[in-house]
Amino acid sequence: MKHGKGFPIAKFAIFLLFSCLSAQGTEGNRLSHLDEPNNPWQFNRQSAKLITPQWIGEEGVEAVAVLAIDDMSGDGQHFRNYLTPIIERLKLIDGRGPVSITCNRPEPDHPNMQWFFKQGVSLETHTLTHPCPLLQRYDFRRARANYHGCVDLLTLIPNNRSVGFRFPCMDGQNTPSPRAYAEILNGVSDLGNFMTSSSSVGIVFTPEDPEIPKSIFDDDPAGARRFSKYLMNGFVNYVENYPYPFVIGNLIWELPFVYPNDYTGQALHGNQSPVTITDFKAAVDATVAKKGAVSLCFHAGGWMSSEQMADIVDHSDKTHGKKVKFLNMREMDERIVENMLSGHALRRADGGDNGVRVFDINGDGFMDVLIANKKAKITRIWEPKKGKWRNIPFPVVLHHDVRFGILEGSENPVAVTPKTGWRFSGKAWIEDKTLAAGQSGFRLLDLNNDGNCELISNNSVKQRMQGAWKLLPFKLPNKTEIEREDRGDAGMRFADIDDDGNQDVIFSNGEWFGTWIFESMEKGWSRPGLYGLRENSGVGEDHPRGRNALPPIVRADGTNNGAWIKRGHIYWQNEDTGAVMSHHIDQRSFGDLMGDQVNYPRTAKASLKAMQPRPGFRVELVAAEPLVMDPVDVAWGPDGTMWVVEMADYPIGIDNKDKPGSRVTAITDTDGDGQYDKRTLFADGLETASSVLPWRDGVLVVAPPSVWFLKDTTGDGRADKKEILYEGFGRGNEQHRGNGLVWGLDGWIYVANGDSAGTIRSTRSGKKLDLGGFDLRIKPDTGDLEPATGVTQHGRNRDDWGNWVAGNNSSGWQIALEDHDIRRNPKVSQPSNRHGINGVIDLYPISRVLSHYSGYKAPPAGSPGKLTSGCGYTFYRDSLFDGIIEPSVYYSCPVHNCIHREVISWDGVLMNTERAGDEARSEFLRSSDSWFRPASIRTGPDGAMYVADLYRLVIEHPEWIDDTLEKEMIADGRLRAGHDKGRIYKIFPEEAKLHDSAILAGKGPEELARFMDSPNGWQRDTAHMMLTWLDEGEQKKAIPNLHKVLKSEHPAARAQALSALKDIEGLLVKAMRSGLNDKHPGVRRNALRVGGNLLNQDSKLGQLAVALLDDEDAHVQRRAAYTLGYWDDPLAGQALGKFLVKNTDRPYMRAAALTSAGSFPDEFLILPFQEDEYHQNSLI
Repeated sequence: MKHGKGFPIAKFAIFLLFSCLSAQGTEGNRLSHLDEPNNPWQFNRQSAKLITPQWIGEEGVEAVAVLAIDDMSGDGQHFRNYLTPIIERLKLIDGRGPVSITCNRPEPDHPNMQWFFKQGVSLETHTLTHPCPLLQRYDFRRARANYHGCVDLLTLIPNNRSVGFRFPCMDGQNTPSPRAYAEILNGVSDLGNFMTSSSSVGIVFTPEDPEIPKSIFDDDPAGARRFSKYLMNGFVNYVENYPYPFVIGNLIWELPFVYPNDYTGQALHGNQSPVTITDFKAAVDATVAKKGAVSLCFHAGGWMSSEQMADIVDHSDKTHGKKVKFLNMREMDERIVENMLSGHALRRADGGDNGVRVFDINGDGFMDVLIANKKAKITRIWEPKKGKWRNIPFPVVLHHDVRFGILEGSENPVAVTPKTGWRFSGKAWIEDKTLAAGQSGFRLLDLNNDGNCELISNNSVKQRMQGAWKLLPFKLPNKTEIEREDRGDAGMRFADIDDDGNQDVIFSNGEWFGTWIFESMEKGWSRPGLYGLRENSGVGEDHPRGRNALPPIVRADGTNNGAWIKRGHIYWQNEDTGAVMSHHIDQRSFGDLMGDQVNYPRTAKASLKAMQPRPGFRVELVAAEPLVMDPVDVAWGPDGTMWVVEMADYPIGIDNKDKPGSRVTAITDTDGDGQYDKRTLFADGLETASSVLPWRDGVLVVAPPSVWFLKDTTGDGRADKKEILYEGFGRGNEQHRGNGLVWGLDGWIYVANGDSAGTIRSTRSGKKLDLGGFDLRIKPDTGDLEPATGVTQHGRNRDDWGNWVAGNNSSGWQIALEDHDIRRNPKVSQPSNRHGINGVIDLYPISRVLSHYSGYKAPPAGSPGKLTSGCGYTFYRDSLFDGIIEPSVYYSCPVHNCIHREVISWDGVLMNTERAGDEARSEFLRSSDSWFRPASIRTGPDGAMYVADLYRLVIEHPEWIDDTLEKEMIADGRLRAGHDKGRIYKIFPEEAKLHDSAILAGKGPEELARFMDSPNGWQRDTAHMMLTWLDEGEQKKAIPNLHKVLKSEHPAARAQALSALKDIEGLLVKAMRSGLNDKHPGVRRNALRVGGNLLNQDSKLGQLAVALLDDEDAHVQRRAAYTLGYWDDPLAGQALGKFLVKNTDRPYMRAAALTSAGSFPDEFLILPFQEDEYHQNSLI
């Protein structure tokens, strides 16, 4: 690659789709859900919907709510008492009291059962003994008997016809299972009884759904998390934004229950919380907006009062009127059969398959119906504009070898059998014999995302070309099959494991298992991932716990083993995981399934799709190779240029012999469309460059052992002036070298030690500093340097108020004391200058973790990893996250391919952090791509959070790699694999409007001052820096506008305007007074920091500072104590003495007071003595 003035590169405007691309993720595969029928979690907002008007049979009704109360046993009197107020409120609507009760062991002959029926209540099944989960502790027979025993018991109740079932504890635990649906619910009891519906899958509404009014989220304190906050830790039994009935296993209707419910509500808010009730009402409102049908789950205990449920009914009635219909489960089942299925239930009288299928036949986004049995052969097409069904004959009775798929990108499907086929024209099924499969046991699946299904069987793969099926040059992977000889499920699933848009193979049965990555239409599944032969059955106590073996998808006896695919994972729930494994499930990320394929890089597009941000956020790819390679840090210049540091010589030089090769590149947007498209190599040959900061007309670069100033004086885009400003940083392990260039509120630039210390010398001033156990702060123009509290390995950053965090590979801390404060009075014994905020915490990656550390041991499958590579500790510094997530500390975890977030709380002046509650078993950002190696995290000019991804196979330094393995990896190129790649991403809330990036280059002092009025940290810092670059005369022109910023709506802008005034010697008494009286504690705190010298100009400022010793904010109190040391007035000493007495048990307050005490020892000591004498006398 030639580097010169720069060259244009294709745009990198690629957007992330958050939902996992399963086999039904593309239009070509929109019918593939018919071929994996026992997965209850296949549907999402993009799926075809079944709205209430399609089946309700009642004009004006747009939504249905089923009040479903759980756990009735005995005579039911308690339930009768509890339900009476609810039933009475329901009767005010239309004279009925429709509620469904899921029962355990009711007394069949008790009169209360008939009373329930007279009110309009239905009695449904819930197992005999309420096991959580149903399948548990290796005992399938017990689970089956528990379910069918309950079904049979309810048939003994006179006049009863139960249709529904609910898995116990489904509202807070992972209790439903594909194995339970397939092998229990789809079955028939020994007495011939069965159910036809379930209400066991949760539905969570999110603001990403445009059909839901934004006010539902915007008007609530929880915002986007209004409903998802109710999801319990480790809970995966839910779908998003799909409040519609759907079919599981061709035999069971699933009516999803909506969040919240009273169980999770009391766990989150306590019993009978008004918040839970308000959220219930909002869930009803969202259901109406979606024209859906949901179950409202509650219990007859203290979690929710019956009056509160009646209030929810009242809200629905008064707000929506006849748009909402309350039904019980039996009534709903009857209406679907009568109004939608033309009298044909899903199940025959004997419980078997009745040849009814529900799917979107004509591709209009609404579910249609196929009825193809001995009594009828009908296609029913829903016409949404007319609000009615249109019947079209179907040519054949449905049987095993009738399969549906999409060809030629058509909206309409084809039906294929071994001997013939039909195309749906929208008006009729037209026979086309060329569609004949020529064999049984086949599937139609779009393998390569081109909108056309291929025909796949055990022995061949065929593609539709020129009006015929043409044989492709590959087959299914060896020893795999779609069907067994008995036509049963063989254990094969298709999913896009590596996020390249193609369908990969997952196969697992009782004999062996494997995954294979699809490469092309010429080579097929040619890239084996994880695979192996079993040494045992893989079930029971032999269920695999390690990451190198998969449990069966189908057991050796041919039964379903409870596996499903969702959200980039494959899960298992069965009797071998229930009450045995964490959260009752075994879970493997797609990264775990990659096997040896993790050793190969992905394309930038595939890596983007592998990203999983927290819900409500999106990820965009900003730049990728060849635009950037090996990025470890980014910064933006005043002209909008993105400067990138590329550590190409990591880990031991570009020749593996310590030859320097780091680069600095300038990435620009040449046509102003907002996308970076041009790379210019600014400098190369640097030694392990780690950080960059635009400075004046060049850039500062940390490249130990030096800090450089690089400048282009000729206009060719290359740095021809290269000046070492500071030298002497230690040359330890490249992960432990100096790094970071962070602009402080005090006008200094802060640099992290890196753990390698050194004696630092300024080439401009000649000053030296033995770095030792400190970080560093510098002023490049003058050559000044001072120690700063440390010592930081990587990532010393501050928030808008001057709070600093730092860390090393396994722990992070708050910098609780600044060294320049400590130096004011060296005689004072100080508390710890750093306060730990995290240690070796759990991490939840979705990748197959590639650790080459010689001592690494992978945790069991589904278990969390441990933090070992924390770096880039930082804050988000803008407003786009406000109201969505709490103020947090963020840091990169490159070994585990994620970015972690910890929520901040304060104990006085000490910062504490804890894992975000809604990321209990996830991360702020994580990737299934094991090469994702996030380094630095920066807030960009547009308000997004930017992530520099080094993108390497090996992230460990060879110091921690076995010597033999290191030599092998050097020889075969693995040690530096990825050195020619790199990515930069940005992450931001989906609904946020990014800022237009400000261009500050060429602006005068007045305009720079105006640019300080911004919520964006980069914009304020850049304007602040640029003001300090001006000469004194120009700086004075900025002062009036900086005073205007003191009235900004942005507190951070007001605070930093005070800093800028201080740095350009324009801070006057009036501005100081404004800062001390500001309503925001962060502004008051910074005013105290910058204005100590003004206290002697105006005693009223000193008095204000004294008053702030009693401020409500601990940071303000402490800073007031430090600042009063500058006031040459006895009142300061007296006030500090009182403050000391008051805060003897607060070490950081005590230290601040004692630090300032040196300015007036007499006044300071006399008052505490007098206070002590007074207390002594009062005891006499």
